[in-house]
Amino acid sequence: MTVAVTVLSAAMRNPHQGLRVSAATPRKGHQAPATSAERAPVLAAARLVEQARRLPRCLEATAMIYDVRCYDLRPGGLPAYRDAVREVALPVRQRYGIALAGWYYADVGTLSRVLHIWAFRDWQHLEHAKRQFRQDPQWSREYLPRVLPLIGRQHCQAMLAADFWERRPVATGKGGAGVYELRTDDLKPGGVPAYLASVREVALPVLERYGVKPAGWYYPEIGTLNRVLHLWAYRDGAHLAESRRQLRSDPRWINEHLPRVRELIVAQKSQLMHAAEFSPAPP
Repeated sequence: MTVAVTVLSAAMRNPHQGLRVSAATPRKGHQAPATSAERAPVLAAARLVEQARRLPRCLEATAMIYDVRCYDLRPGGLPAYRDAVREVALPVRQRYGIALAGWYYADVGTLSRVLHIWAFRDWQHLEHAKRQFRQDPQWSREYLPRVLPLIGRQHCQAMLAADFWERRPVATGKGGAGVYELRTDDLKPGGVPAYLASVREVALPVLERYGVKPAGWYYPEIGTLNRVLHLWAYRDGAHLAESRRQLRSDPRWINEHLPRVRELIVAQKSQLMHAAEFSPAPP
């Protein structure tokens, strides 16, 4: 039992360290478990160690968490909803250390839809800050009465940022100008790492060459898996059309990126959006 407690304690201190446990080899100073009953606690501890090492990265202490929320509003409800967010929800959330990473509304496609992305320092901050703002009198007495009658459906998901996006700070500028394309790609199981690698190494440099700015790159580890959500910023509709024409003739896009990702993709969705005037601009 002493061996099991020692191993389990080490695992809880650092669940992602490469611990190895053998029920047959005792630590120095301990007697080897002889019977199956004596070995059982050691084997149980080994299983817990393995489970701890497989925890989603969003549960690690250092991973930034993005609360990605998509709301379908009742027709005509967008102006009133946006005003309530700007005047009440945004200041309340910022009071508890929550940063706005993006706030967008549909222009083409599913109308009366808003997408808002909130950045938390880690999983603990997400849970703590949500408890705080839900108990805030301004939230319950001013904000909720204004917006609840406007909302038809809500969907939210805790997501991680791609490594090439995670290092970029949340911008503080205004992102109201321009056109934003929201793309959602569903991938084959296990395809996210290879897909992100191709974007990092090929697609991102190519797109930025044509003035296309990334505005967000996220993927979930809890909920709907094997999905990537990415936003791209264009100066206007003409810039979007011109950059797509350029991509279709770019050798790196055609010969390097597309062959790497084509077989990974199961389904794709695209929607054009605008950023609210209080939404941060792409860095």
